[in-house]
Amino acid sequence: MTTRLLPFAKSPLLVLRMASALLLCWSLAAVPSVRADSASDKAASQLLMQRYERAVRLYNTGQYDKAIEEFQALYEARPQPILMFNLAQAHRKAGHVAQALDLYERFLGQNTDPNLKTETEGYLVDLRKQAEEAKAAEKAAAEKAAAEKAAAEKLAAEKAAADKAAEERLAQEQRKKYSWRRPLNIAKWSAVGVGVGLIVSGAVLMALDGRPVCAEDMPIVTGQRLCPEELDTKGAGIGLLIGGGVALGGAAGLFVLDHKAQKQTEQRAATVALNFRF
Repeated sequence: MTTRLLPFAKSPLLVLRMASALLLCWSLAAVPSVRADSASDKAASQLLMQRYERAVRLYNTGQYDKAIEEFQALYEARPQPILMFNLAQAHRKAGHVAQALDLYERFLGQNTDPNLKTETEGYLVDLRKQAEEAKAAEKAAAEKAAAEKAAAEKLAAEKAAADKAAEERLAQEQRKKYSWRRPLNIAKWSAVGVGVGLIVSGAVLMALDGRPVCAEDMPIVTGQRLCPEELDTKGAGIGLLIGGGVALGGAAGLFVLDHKAQKQTEQRAATVALNFRF
């Protein structure tokens, strides 16, 4: 298909069309008034002709965006079908599918040239195909982006779940390592048990000190048993009490050591979990 711009061309037919378009610009530039100033009309015609020639040069040299600006200004000044066609051509060459489609469709409603009608319909077929392909490509790109986003979100969720599971496993290992079965914990509670047992035993011995050890059937004289033997457990009771106090003191020390060790372990576990997460 040939471009129906009216450029500086080698074809006599195109030259004739260009001359016709320029004559059209001149005729439209002149205000139909009996008293119109001929010099002013000629100046206006010259300006339109120069702008049209500049638009054609820009189009022929591939500067389609600048050609669009010139043709748009010309069409706004003189809204003629041939200028609309030229504007559509420039938009098509610039890759502006939507704008070209709109202008070609509008041009068909105003055009009287059968040759241009056939050519325009051909352009419309191609542009509509391009528009459908672009729409399909845009839809495919959107679907791909949505799929990639869903995959990324799934991967992030799986990673978060794995990190959480790892943290829970680490916490379980720490709890297991520092549970009641650990030696320091056993030692402190054992010391408490020994200390309490010694204190109770010492108290019992202290309570038994001085009690008689005679038989129950020993005769009683003046309200008292005649038993020269009495329990002497005071010294042992005192020793047990002292040993119980020492055991409880040692248990207290073990409690302090265990508390410090547990704090250090929690800090290490938090550091490991943070490093694992990042």
